[in-house]
Amino acid sequence: MSGFSDSDLTRDSFIGGRVWLWQPRRGYRAGVDPVLLAAAVPARPGQRVLELGC
Repeated sequence: MSGFSDSDLTRDSFIGGRVWLWQPRRGYRAGVDPVLLAAAVPARPGQRVLELGC
């Protein structure tokens, strides 16, 4: 994760562990919309998904 040190990030789970994400400890943190969008993507373990907020 370029630009962030490990202490700058938290790894959080949503929807009973179906969605995991890294996010800044300070500043913008995920709301409901991106979490629901991520839960709807049929990604398999080991795949990555990037939501840019567009």
